[in-house]
Amino acid sequence: MNFCCCNNCGCFPVYPCPVPGPTGARGPAGQAATITVGTVTTGEPGTDATVVNSGTPQNAVLNFTIPQGSSASQNLERFLTTDTPAQPINSGEALTFFNNPLSLGDSVTHTPASSDVVIEKPGIYLVSFHGTVGLPSTSSGPVPSLIYLTQDGKNVDGASVQTSLNQGGSYTAVAFSIPIEVTNVPSVLRIVSEQGGLLFSNISFSVVQLGDNPASN
Repeated sequence: MNFCCCNNCGCFPVYPCPVPGPTGARGPAGQAATITVGTVTTGEPGTDATVVNSGTPQNAVLNFTIPQGSSASQNLERFLTTDTPAQPINSGEALTFFNNPLSLGDSVTHTPASSDVVIEKPGIYLVSFHGTVGLPSTSSGPVPSLIYLTQDGKNVDGASVQTSLNQGGSYTAVAFSIPIEVTNVPSVLRIVSEQGGLLFSNISFSVVQLGDNPASN
């Protein structure tokens, strides 16, 4: 069998080697493309970034829309109420707070010299309590102490701290922090002492908005 081989075509049986055709005419020179940036716009958080060409395919003008990033501190409302002097307490009584040094937003309200911290808007909130509990020097120990959070008159699971005061004049620091979900408003929060005859000082009660209630999304 006869084969025809050429550098560009390989080997083919029987068929003659192809003959290259004439070189075609040179085409016109192309125009250089340009790309410029047009506008850059901030979009709403959670939306998609977009790029739109407002020019031509040859001379592109790109307009960008970039969504605003989320931040842990963005638009979060904060509230803090405190009381410094030693405050005697009766059994089952809620602690009283006299000062509101920090109040950002209107989601949380409190009337000075009262026990009620009121959440006015549904959502998820971080509730924190810090303070010192003591036993008067005229008392004898040991005396237990249980402090807990109530929401609308009901104990909040996990929001409590328990300790024991061994002798009169002894003090100890107490604290707890827990996120809570608020669906029905207004919702009343209180810090309650199960035992009476104790002294509470340097107490603080803070509420920080963490975000919206998932059930409302």
